[in-house]
Amino acid sequence: MNQLTGKDLTKLLCFLLIVSFVVSCKKEGTENQSKTPHDLLTAHKWRFYTYGNSYDGQQVEWAPVSSLIMEDCLKDEYLQFTKEGKMIMSQGTLICFPNQPLSNSYDYSLSADNSQIEVTNGERMKIIKLNADTLEYIIVTNGSVQQARAWVTY
Repeated sequence: MNQLTGKDLTKLLCFLLIVSFVVSCKKEGTENQSKTPHDLLTAHKWRFYTYGNSYDGQQVEWAPVSSLIMEDCLKDEYLQFTKEGKMIMSQGTLICFPNQPLSNSYDYSLSADNSQIEVTNGERMKIIKLNADTLEYIIVTNGSVQQARAWVTY
């Protein structure tokens, strides 16, 4: 039976250390690569971040977040998309509009190419950015100026 010398043992430990480092490394951003747009959309609640306008349906002029003057009751409103195809619009816990329902629920679906969210309240939302932290969309209308909304994870 061969015995390992101190030099051989050092080489073996270095090799095992390198192998464990390579195996444990993961490519940056891989968690989004394996998730579908539907997975990203339904992963959590979305909190309102900012709004903007689109004059061509492509580019958005976002309002600087620092310029937004919002009442506290608007800051905790959220959107939630469920895996079962429901979009919930909630006033949150701080109620701005006591005469309105605390939340509204609508059916939604993603277009076949995952570029739009179609909602039964008549809205079509053209997705311009969707990742684990951000949802940005343009509300599709027939007018020349289209509103845009940006939401971040809750």
